[in-house]
Amino acid sequence: MKKVNTKLWATVVGIAIAAFLLGFWLSGDKRDDHAHQGHQHGGSTVQAAAEVWTCSMHPQVRQPQSGKCPICAMDLIPMANDDSNGDDADLPRLTLSPRSVALLQVQTVPVRRKQVHAEVRMPGRLAVDETKYTEISARFGGRVERLEADFTGKPVREGEALFQIYSPEMHSVHQELLQALRRTGEDSRETAIAREKVLLLGQTEVQLRELEKAEEAATHFTVLSQSDGVILERFVYAGQYVEPGDVLYRVNDLKRIWGLFEVFESQQSGLSAGLAVEVSIQGVVDARGDAIIEFVDPVVDVERRSLRVRVALDNRNHELRPGMLASAVVKVPAAEEGGEPLVIPTTAPLITGRRAVVYVQLTDKERPTFEARDIKLGGRYGEFYHVKDGLREGELVVTHGQFKIDSELQIRGRPSMMAPGDKQHVEQSDSEKSVVISYRDHLDDAFRQDVRLLAEAYLRLTEALAADSESRTADAIDAVRERLRSVGEHRLRGDAHVAWMKIYQSMDTVLRQIGEDVNVGKVRTHLQRLNNQVEMLYRQFGGEHLPKAYLAYCPMVDGDKGGSWLQSGERVNNPYFGSMMLRCGDVLEQLN
Repeated sequence: MKKVNTKLWATVVGIAIAAFLLGFWLSGDKRDDHAHQGHQHGGSTVQAAAEVWTCSMHPQVRQPQSGKCPICAMDLIPMANDDSNGDDADLPRLTLSPRSVALLQVQTVPVRRKQVHAEVRMPGRLAVDETKYTEISARFGGRVERLEADFTGKPVREGEALFQIYSPEMHSVHQELLQALRRTGEDSRETAIAREKVLLLGQTEVQLRELEKAEEAATHFTVLSQSDGVILERFVYAGQYVEPGDVLYRVNDLKRIWGLFEVFESQQSGLSAGLAVEVSIQGVVDARGDAIIEFVDPVVDVERRSLRVRVALDNRNHELRPGMLASAVVKVPAAEEGGEPLVIPTTAPLITGRRAVVYVQLTDKERPTFEARDIKLGGRYGEFYHVKDGLREGELVVTHGQFKIDSELQIRGRPSMMAPGDKQHVEQSDSEKSVVISYRDHLDDAFRQDVRLLAEAYLRLTEALAADSESRTADAIDAVRERLRSVGEHRLRGDAHVAWMKIYQSMDTVLRQIGEDVNVGKVRTHLQRLNNQVEMLYRQFGGEHLPKAYLAYCPMVDGDKGGSWLQSGERVNNPYFGSMMLRCGDVLEQLN
């Protein structure tokens, strides 16, 4: 009997516990429903809504919670599940919720028409104004006895003695003058003719009066300067016999001199007489000033593939000297038929090789929708690009957050800038191949050797930056400078010379901007422009003589603008971030 009661008691207790748990569960479910009905979906629910977290740089990374990217250590971003995939799965188009737009920090500006200018920098030198030359020539024959103006560079003033000359011809003219005075007097026609002959032979009014006072005809005469100036060329020497018409001196007052500047034919678009130029003279303090282009050479130098631009400079204080090195900057306005050009900020386009892509916000959609658009860019004008095709005035282009949009498209498996469709990629590659011209068959062995050393120096530079090494970076910059100078300017001919000079001058400009005070941070800010030229060196002058190099790219550089570099190994070695994000990026291709 006792055993039966125990079993019954255990059964009753089990039923009571089960009933209690069922009631608790039901009441809890009701409380949750009630709480959910009154809940406001704010920013605090983002993490709950985002069940998957990814990296904007490496969209293949998927994590169940927030944290750091295991590849590049960037903060992971949520993959919001309330964005619409829509029916555009085959288009480079992304529809987002307003909350996702805020998370991605997307910013847009309208495409507009605006007058913009490109700064063209021109090297050059000062030269003599050819329109201000004065030639002093012999008016009568004779033998030069003594030179007063006896060296080139001597300044002379009007009326100052240049040389003395023994002249039988002038002796006869003087004799005629004295005879006319004695026979017919001072006011006779014969005397007037004799006086005119003396003046035509280069004697001044003062000299004429002295000759009239003479007792007998002279045999030696003094030749005076007829203008102020500096003797730039001398063709006469003591003891020399000269004939009428012989050029003896060339004189120029140098109060107005020319600045002759060189511009490559690829930069000459828009250059014309009348544009303002800012000129700087090397070696002269405060020698900056504005001038006006007077003349643009209509003929291109076939060897240098450049043309000359001439400006006139005031030199009344004689601080400027012909032969001085100079530089000039001219602001060339962007030209478009029918009015002001269509422009977008330089932060808007994503540029890879010869392809330029912008993300446009579609204004006819209920939710924020962004579409990738291939565009054709013109020149860069300060903080703007001239858009030749692909956009209309008033359209909204993304200026911040493009890479995050692009990464989101990659995550969803849609065409994007970084992962275009196969057909688009093939067409673009063919286009790029047709643009870049190779000159590798036009190089001599010395040039190949020099550019190989230059490329090796650059690859050591990116390795030093990736290692965060100040000393190695400074040594590498010095090596790049030295190797660039050793290649020099005039090693090639024709179009190959033009291509090399573009690379040479651009690299030289960047190295000058880096200066002698070298540090890792400073070099990193200039690395992209330096890399662009080295990449072009590989594409135009590459071959087996250049070291193997891989082109890598990181979209996180410079506030999501992106940056590329060349490195010697296949594993990403990011010189822009160093140890902070050493593996951030992807290798795009092998250049050699």
